[in-house]
Amino acid sequence: MSALKKMASYYSILFPGDAAKNSFIENNIPKDLEGIVIDLACRTGQQLEYLSDKKYDVIGLDLEIEMLNDFKKRRKDFSKKIFCGDMRDADICLKEFKNQARLVYCVGNSLVQLTNFEDIHRTLIAIKNLLKADGNILIQTVNFDRVISGDYEFLPNIDKKLPGGGSIYFERRYSVSSKQGFVNFETCLVTPDGTESNKKELLALQKGDLKQLLTEVGFKDLKFYGDFNGSDWDEENTGTIVTARKSAAK
Repeated sequence: MSALKKMASYYSILFPGDAAKNSFIENNIPKDLEGIVIDLACRTGQQLEYLSDKKYDVIGLDLEIEMLNDFKKRRKDFSKKIFCGDMRDADICLKEFKNQARLVYCVGNSLVQLTNFEDIHRTLIAIKNLLKADGNILIQTVNFDRVISGDYEFLPNIDKKLPGGGSIYFERRYSVSSKQGFVNFETCLVTPDGTESNKKELLALQKGDLKQLLTEVGFKDLKFYGDFNGSDWDEENTGTIVTARKSAAK
């Protein structure tokens, strides 16, 4: 089994639906707008399932077909609602939904899988093209201001029991990168199938960077939070969450 297929097969166990996250996303869907809700980097679809079960019209996009296949095995009714594609080209991959979304969200630290600010800028433009006027964007990453300050090990390890017996263990940590503006992200996944370790560089996207990029693209009413409970952002939070609004067409 490849490393990606292994991760996909255990992803929904490692990261099950989170009530606070689900509620936060739902609360940022503009109730005075009609339209779809789009999940960029939807992975195995936990948030999409929640919103769909709450009767929202949802669409998902993810680059990894293994993740989507795992989702389809669990929920065959989503086969025509999820698409494989690059978030940088989300407005092309989902061209039939341009200007139709009332919320586009990207959570789970997915945005920093991109390798430079130009790609993030391109992705934000794609999101803007998918949104209706006055539609919302929601982004969540790890708090890289905290990481850059030297706190590299604040993410908890995950230990889960498997339904058929046995367990899985997932360890995550950051470390200094020799490349300016980046950090190393190291993971270790232990399953009944064996141990898989991985190391990659992630763009250390800080709050100020995100604020500047969103403003440059033309989003307004930016609000920053430290977690999905709606806590005010500060440098000690584990996360950076931002919501913003697409300006109404003039």
